Amino acid sequence: MATSVYNRLPSLGEADAGFIERDILSKLMPLFAAYQNFAVCLVHRHCSLKEGERMVSTGNVTQPERKGQSFPSSWLATGEPFEFNSEQTASLPTKLLDQFNGLIGEANTAKGIPLLGIRCIAFKGRDNKILTERTEGRKSIVTLDEVDKVHSLGPTIPTCWMPANLVQGSTELTAVACCRCIVQGGVHVEIGCD
Repeated sequence: MATSVYNRLPSLGEADAGFIERDILSKLMPLFAAYQNFAVCLVHRHCSLKEGERMVSTGNVTQPERKGQSFPSSWLATGEPFEFNSEQTASLPTKLLDQFNGLIGEANTAKGIPLLGIRCIAFKGRDNKILTERTEGRKSIVTLDEVDKVHSLGPTIPTCWMPANLVQGSTELTAVACCRCIVQGGVHVEIGCD
């Protein structure tokens, strides 16, 4: 993905504010029950990239990198990857992408970019746990936390969803990842973005 495309992605606050038609998630869950390595994600950026950089996850840290082998792990609705992993990930099935686009339509966009995308995910949302992401400078750090602990940390924004049970046809969903927020005056504050 070109650096300029990543830099045009909405911030977390912009994506959350623009994601108005949330009922679309229940329509997507039966589709994702059939593709258990993938989840719906809220498309957003955590920092601005410099020319030649891409966001690459290694372990629990995602940060801008210029070199090294990386594999797509998150895709826009166009099928264009916007985040990568240093380890091999599952390839995005064309059939999943086509069906996904048939369901999301034209709603829920920010800056002309669909706010929902697809993420390859190994975590399946088990045992009352959730992935919590926080930004430190240009790094995003993910921890696996108890749901109750996450709620005690303050406001969070859900950023990734998959079927609550992986039975084909399931329409119940669960958030499997969220971003911790700093809120001032009822508004999400972008910190450490650039």
